[in-house]
Amino acid sequence: MTSAFSNVGLFLIDIIFSIFVYAVLLRFFLQWVKADFYNPLCQLIIRVTDPLLRPLRKVIPGFFGVDCAAILLAYLVTLLQLIFTSILIVGAANIPWHFVWLAAIIKLILTMVTLYIWLIVIRAIASWFVQGMYNPIIAALFQLTEPLLSKARRIIPVTKSGFDFSPIIVIIVLICIQIFITSIFGYY
Repeated sequence: MTSAFSNVGLFLIDIIFSIFVYAVLLRFFLQWVKADFYNPLCQLIIRVTDPLLRPLRKVIPGFFGVDCAAILLAYLVTLLQLIFTSILIVGAANIPWHFVWLAAIIKLILTMVTLYIWLIVIRAIASWFVQGMYNPIIAALFQLTEPLLSKARRIIPVTKSGFDFSPIIVIIVLICIQIFITSIFGYY
């Protein structure tokens, strides 16, 4: 029975913390690409992240246009997620504290890469269905993914038939980054 409760606990910790980290990272990336913050999706993300991010911003300022408070918050939430997960798996006394700090950094980087992979996949699939209509979620996806996709379009432009290979190229590069990081650090 203890195993069943710990599995439920692991699931709940993973889902709650991961959703919040994704929201903070989305807010960070939306600020970075200077997205339209009047977009309903952006407003939702602001409402979800503001209670923890606003007090942190009073202490930690931005640096060269980078929202350091958002990155620190995402890191701290990831660190707490790893600590709570470790407590459920191995117990508080057996947590490798020297490794948890580095593991949180690695997990956060992998989470960023995974987030961008999913954003590009969702944008590519949505482009098949939402032609010529305005959708605030698709507009935010466009603003988030276009900086990476436009760089890939410089390498392989859109074909004459209108097929765009840039999502495939960017996803392959991002997956290669994931493989490289997990191979070096033996994580996941």
